Amino acid sequence: MIFNIGVFTIFCINVIIDGFVFSILYKWFLASIFGLPCISIFTAIGLVLLFRFVMITRETDKKNTKLNKEFFERISMGMASNICFSLFVLLLGWVVHLFI
Repeated sequence: MIFNIGVFTIFCINVIIDGFVFSILYKWFLASIFGLPCISIFTAIGLVLLFRFVMITRETDKKNTKLNKEFFERISMGMASNICFSLFVLLLGWVVHLFI
């Protein structure tokens, strides 16, 4: 039960950070270059959720495995690495934005 709450919490934090990064990159590149209106962080979070829903890939295991601690640890580590990747993309976007 605690692992489920932890995974859900990390997922929510991940979506918020991804939404923030998307809204900033949208403002820096799409809105300024193409003259589009800026979007709020809530709109960006909605778009991130939509992209995740569309791009979801499901792994099917052929083996009959139970949900255990290792599964939730892998999920948590994957989401934590995604948060780090999002922040890295924001840093790279910021560097590119300085040269525009």
